Amino acid sequence: MGHTKGECKISKSGHPNFDLCVVAEDGGSICHISNWPEKKANAELIKEAFNVTNKCGYTPRQLLEQRDELLEACKLAMKSEIDGSYISASNWWDIMKSAIQKATQ
Repeated sequence: MGHTKGECKISKSGHPNFDLCVVAEDGGSICHISNWPEKKANAELIKEAFNVTNKCGYTPRQLLEQRDELLEACKLAMKSEIDGSYISASNWWDIMKSAIQKATQ
């Protein structure tokens, strides 16, 4: 992925039209944030997206897709157990195993 690497932080912007800046580990500006009521929350969200992606190698969207797939596999296993619908252990085990393998590639 061709994005800025390293830990990001929030600092005051040196630009007169902006209040905050999300800054890369090397000091480079990633983005400047205007003086909106939500400026701090928006800056935290952008910073967190960079930091999580840099830490695990997945974008927030990719993490959400993985979470959804793992959740569905777990729900399928639970449904089979609770309502007595027959899903063989090997079938739901294979579904869960596949979801875990995709999440850890």
